[in-house]
Amino acid sequence: MYVGGALLLIIMALYVRKKIDEAREAKKRREYEKSIQAVIETSSLSYNEADYKIMADQIYTYLIEAGIMNGGLMGVNQKGIYAIIEKMNTEGDIYKLIEAFGERELRAPYKFWGKKLHTLPTAFSEILFKNERKKIAEILAERGLEFPFMN
Repeated sequence: MYVGGALLLIIMALYVRKKIDEAREAKKRREYEKSIQAVIETSSLSYNEADYKIMADQIYTYLIEAGIMNGGLMGVNQKGIYAIIEKMNTEGDIYKLIEAFGERELRAPYKFWGKKLHTLPTAFSEILFKNERKKIAEILAERGLEFPFMN
């Protein structure tokens, strides 16, 4: 009887902890989305809504695409990603692209299982190698821009 009670307490504690973590994550997500919206509202955009959606879809495809011909070695088409990043002219363009990307399920190319939801910044941080992220930073630096939230 004591074992059953102790087990029940452990299960309840784990459940409460999970709910607290979910609430924290939801709050963090709302703050993230609010910061993106604030920049988009105050910045000029170079493209229409549909174009950002298309570019976000292309980046998603490039993040899961492999091939020596397109620069991809371990499941990523770097040249395609760089081409999209080169289209970013303003800070608002970058944030609108992040918003259009939303959260998508991705698996790092060097892992065989374990897909998880990624925003564009987390996808770049976790899936791209350091030199690929550096190249993105260089492309944007030429325009006086930087990619937010990325290490």
